[in-house]
Amino acid sequence: MKSRYYLPTSLLALIVLFSACQKTANAPQVQTFSEDDALTNATSTLIYKFSFETKDHDTSFKGWTGTLSHSFSKDVPPNGGLWSLQLYPGWLPRQNNAEHFLKLDTGKYRLRFSCYTKVQSNSINSGIGYIRLIKQSISTTTNNSRKTLAETSFSNHDWQLNQVTASTTIKPGDVIIIQVSAGASELVTWSTLFDKVKVEKR
Repeated sequence: MKSRYYLPTSLLALIVLFSACQKTANAPQVQTFSEDDALTNATSTLIYKFSFETKDHDTSFKGWTGTLSHSFSKDVPPNGGLWSLQLYPGWLPRQNNAEHFLKLDTGKYRLRFSCYTKVQSNSINSGIGYIRLIKQSISTTTNNSRKTLAETSFSNHDWQLNQVTASTTIKPGDVIIIQVSAGASELVTWSTLFDKVKVEKR
Protein backbone atom coordinates (compact mmCIF):
# COMPACT_ATOMS: atom_id res chain seq x y z
CA MET A 1 0.00 0.00 0.00
CA LYS A 2 2.76 2.42 0.93
CA SER A 3 4.80 1.63 -2.19
CA ARG A 4 1.86 2.43 -4.45
CA TYR A 5 1.82 6.10 -3.25
CA TYR A 6 5.58 6.48 -2.97
CA LEU A 7 6.31 6.57 -6.72
CA PRO A 8 3.75 9.27 -7.69
CA THR A 9 4.82 11.43 -4.75
CA SER A 10 8.50 11.19 -5.72
CA LEU A 11 7.65 11.88 -9.36
CA LEU A 12 5.64 14.97 -8.37
CA ALA A 13 8.55 16.29 -6.29
CA LEU A 14 10.94 15.90 -9.24
CA ILE A 15 8.55 17.77 -11.56
CA VAL A 16 8.24 20.69 -9.10
CA LEU A 17 12.04 20.85 -8.66
CA PHE A 18 12.65 20.78 -12.43
CA SER A 19 10.07 23.52 -12.97
CA ALA A 20 11.70 25.77 -10.34
CA CYS A 21 15.14 25.29 -11.87
CA GLN A 22 13.74 26.10 -15.32
CA LYS A 23 12.21 29.39 -14.04
CA THR A 24 15.50 30.39 -12.43
CA ALA A 25 17.42 29.67 -15.61
CA ASN A 26 14.97 31.66 -17.72
CA ALA A 27 14.72 34.62 -15.29
CA PRO A 28 16.10 37.87 -16.77
CA GLN A 29 19.48 38.89 -15.37
CA VAL A 30 19.71 42.51 -14.22
CA GLN A 31 22.83 44.25 -15.49
CA THR A 32 23.93 47.69 -14.44
CA PHE A 33 26.28 49.94 -16.41
CA SER A 34 27.80 53.29 -15.59
CA GLU A 35 30.31 55.66 -17.12
CA ASP A 36 32.79 54.38 -14.54
CA ASP A 37 32.49 50.91 -16.10
CA ALA A 38 33.30 52.37 -19.51
CA LEU A 39 36.65 53.59 -18.18
CA THR A 40 37.49 50.33 -16.43
CA ASN A 41 40.25 48.43 -18.13
CA ALA A 42 41.78 45.13 -17.06
CA THR A 43 45.25 46.60 -17.63
CA SER A 44 44.60 49.71 -15.48
CA THR A 45 45.96 50.07 -11.97
CA LEU A 46 44.22 52.37 -9.51
CA ILE A 47 46.64 54.92 -8.03
CA TYR A 48 44.26 57.25 -6.18
CA LYS A 49 40.56 57.86 -5.63
CA PHE A 50 38.71 60.37 -3.48
CA SER A 51 35.13 61.55 -3.05
CA PHE A 52 35.53 64.58 -0.73
CA GLU A 53 34.01 62.84 2.28
CA THR A 54 35.03 60.47 5.03
CA LYS A 55 33.74 56.93 5.49
CA ASP A 56 31.34 58.44 8.04
CA HIS A 57 30.01 60.79 5.33
CA ASP A 58 31.52 63.96 6.77
CA THR A 59 33.03 66.47 4.35
CA SER A 60 36.75 66.04 3.71
CA PHE A 61 39.46 68.04 1.94
CA LYS A 62 42.21 65.77 3.28
CA GLY A 63 45.37 65.79 1.18
CA TRP A 64 44.19 68.70 -0.96
CA THR A 65 45.28 72.33 -1.11
CA GLY A 66 43.43 75.30 -2.58
CA THR A 67 44.46 78.66 -4.01
CA LEU A 68 41.30 80.36 -2.68
CA SER A 69 38.30 79.20 -0.67
CA HIS A 70 36.32 76.00 -1.17
CA SER A 71 33.03 74.62 0.10
CA PHE A 72 30.92 71.49 -0.26
CA SER A 73 27.60 70.71 -1.91
CA LYS A 74 25.00 68.01 -1.34
CA ASP A 75 24.48 67.84 -5.10
CA VAL A 76 26.31 64.64 -6.08
CA PRO A 77 26.55 62.30 -9.10
CA PRO A 78 25.09 58.77 -9.02
CA ASN A 79 26.76 56.75 -6.24
CA GLY A 80 28.66 59.88 -5.23
CA GLY A 81 27.96 59.68 -1.51
CA LEU A 82 26.63 62.76 0.24
CA TRP A 83 29.08 65.54 -0.66
CA SER A 84 30.89 67.02 -3.65
CA LEU A 85 33.55 69.75 -3.75
CA GLN A 86 32.30 73.21 -4.74
CA LEU A 87 34.53 75.96 -6.16
CA TYR A 88 33.71 79.47 -7.33
CA PRO A 89 35.87 81.22 -9.95
CA GLY A 90 38.62 83.55 -8.89
CA TRP A 91 38.81 87.15 -10.05
CA LEU A 92 40.94 87.61 -13.15
CA PRO A 93 43.71 86.77 -13.58
CA ARG A 94 43.73 84.38 -10.61
CA GLN A 95 41.93 81.06 -10.96
CA ASN A 96 40.41 79.19 -8.04
CA ASN A 97 42.03 75.75 -8.05
CA ALA A 98 42.16 72.75 -5.74
CA GLU A 99 45.08 70.32 -6.03
CA HIS A 100 46.33 66.98 -4.79
CA PHE A 101 49.98 65.86 -5.08
CA LEU A 102 50.91 62.28 -5.99
CA LYS A 103 54.38 60.84 -5.43
CA LEU A 104 55.09 58.00 -7.84
CA ASP A 105 58.03 55.64 -8.30
CA THR A 106 60.46 56.60 -11.05
CA GLY A 107 59.65 55.23 -14.47
CA LYS A 108 57.39 55.68 -17.47
CA TYR A 109 53.67 56.15 -16.96
CA ARG A 110 50.50 56.46 -18.97
CA LEU A 111 48.16 58.26 -16.55
CA ARG A 112 44.42 58.84 -16.70
CA PHE A 113 42.75 61.40 -14.41
CA SER A 114 38.95 61.22 -14.35
CA CYS A 115 36.42 63.20 -12.34
CA TYR A 116 32.68 63.85 -12.28
CA THR A 117 31.96 67.53 -12.95
CA LYS A 118 29.03 69.94 -13.08
CA VAL A 119 28.61 73.70 -13.61
CA GLN A 120 25.88 75.59 -11.75
CA SER A 121 25.07 78.96 -13.31
CA ASN A 122 22.21 81.14 -14.52
CA SER A 123 20.92 81.31 -18.08
CA ILE A 124 22.85 84.51 -18.81
CA ASN A 125 26.26 83.03 -18.02
CA SER A 126 27.10 79.43 -18.81
CA GLY A 127 30.24 79.17 -16.66
CA ILE A 128 33.22 76.89 -17.18
CA GLY A 129 35.55 74.61 -15.24
CA TYR A 130 38.75 72.63 -15.82
CA ILE A 131 40.54 69.47 -14.81
CA ARG A 132 44.31 69.25 -15.31
CA LEU A 133 47.09 66.70 -15.04
CA ILE A 134 50.35 68.47 -14.15
CA LYS A 135 53.94 67.37 -13.52
CA GLN A 136 56.15 69.35 -11.17
CA SER A 137 59.88 68.78 -11.53
CA ILE A 138 62.25 69.71 -8.74
CA SER A 139 65.98 70.09 -9.41
CA THR A 140 68.94 72.03 -8.10
CA THR A 141 69.15 74.23 -11.19
CA THR A 142 65.50 75.34 -11.45
CA ASN A 143 62.78 76.32 -9.07
CA ASN A 144 59.63 74.22 -8.85
CA SER A 145 58.90 73.86 -12.55
CA ARG A 146 55.35 72.92 -13.55
CA LYS A 147 54.24 71.47 -16.85
CA THR A 148 50.61 70.84 -17.77
CA LEU A 149 50.53 67.36 -19.28
CA ALA A 150 46.83 67.44 -20.20
CA GLU A 151 43.75 69.53 -19.49
CA THR A 152 40.13 69.74 -20.53
CA SER A 153 37.42 72.32 -19.96
CA PHE A 154 33.75 71.62 -19.31
CA SER A 155 30.49 73.56 -19.13
CA ASN A 156 27.97 70.74 -18.62
CA HIS A 157 25.00 71.54 -16.37
CA ASP A 158 24.32 67.88 -15.53
CA TRP A 159 26.78 65.53 -13.89
CA GLN A 160 29.26 64.23 -16.44
CA LEU A 161 32.43 62.16 -16.26
CA ASN A 162 35.42 64.01 -17.72
CA GLN A 163 38.92 62.67 -18.15
CA VAL A 164 42.41 63.54 -19.37
CA THR A 165 45.21 61.14 -20.30
CA ALA A 166 48.94 61.72 -20.69
CA SER A 167 52.23 59.86 -20.92
CA THR A 168 55.19 61.00 -18.84
CA THR A 169 58.45 59.88 -17.29
CA ILE A 170 58.88 60.32 -13.54
CA LYS A 171 62.38 61.13 -12.36
CA PRO A 172 63.61 61.52 -8.75
CA GLY A 173 61.96 64.56 -7.20
CA ASP A 174 59.09 64.71 -9.69
CA VAL A 175 55.49 64.78 -8.49
CA ILE A 176 52.18 64.54 -10.32
CA ILE A 177 49.49 67.10 -9.50
CA ILE A 178 45.81 66.59 -10.23
CA GLN A 179 44.00 69.91 -10.35
CA VAL A 180 40.32 70.85 -10.45
CA SER A 181 39.48 74.46 -11.24
CA ALA A 182 36.56 76.86 -11.44
CA GLY A 183 38.61 79.16 -13.63
CA ALA A 184 38.52 82.94 -13.35
CA SER A 185 36.00 85.67 -14.05
CA GLU A 186 35.94 89.44 -14.27
CA LEU A 187 32.25 90.28 -13.80
CA VAL A 188 30.03 87.22 -13.35
CA THR A 189 30.25 84.14 -11.17
CA TRP A 190 29.20 80.51 -11.15
CA SER A 191 30.06 77.39 -9.19
CA THR A 192 31.69 74.17 -10.30
CA LEU A 193 31.18 70.83 -8.58
CA PHE A 194 33.66 67.93 -8.52
CA ASP A 195 33.31 64.39 -7.21
CA LYS A 196 34.60 60.82 -7.53
CA VAL A 197 38.17 61.75 -8.45
CA LYS A 198 40.26 58.90 -9.78
CA VAL A 199 43.83 58.46 -11.11
CA GLU A 200 44.86 55.28 -12.88
CA LYS A 201 47.98 53.90 -14.51
CA ARG A 202 47.23 52.35 -17.88
